[in-house]
Amino acid sequence: DATDKREALQTCKELPIDVSHLEISFGLVPEVAVTCSQAQPCSEKWLSDEYGAKAWHSRAPTAACAACGTKAAGTLPPTPAPTPISVGVATVYSTHAAFMALNK
Repeated sequence: DATDKREALQTCKELPIDVSHLEISFGLVPEVAVTCSQAQPCSEKWLSDEYGAKAWHSRAPTAACAACGTKAAGTLPPTPAPTPISVGVATVYSTHAAFMALNK
C-alpha cells in the first residue's frame, strides 16, 4: 500500500543516526617554509638560487634558460603545416610524424 510506504519512509527519515564514527579529522595544515627566490626567472640570481646552488646541479646541469616569450638557443623551429596528398579514394595529410587519411 502506498500510504504504508510513505509512512515507513518518513519514519526512516526521522531516525536519529549516529555517524560520528565516520568523521575524519585531518588536523591542521603544517606551515611550509618558502625557499624559492624572489628573483626574476632566468636572472643570474634566480639560476643560482634555484639550480646552481643545489647539490645535484653538477651531476645534472640544466639546459639554457629562456624567459617566457623568448626562444632558447637550440630551440627547434615549429612543425610545418601538413601537406595534403591525393591518393585516389582518400586525401592523406602528412607531417612526417603522423598521418591522417580522409575519405573523399
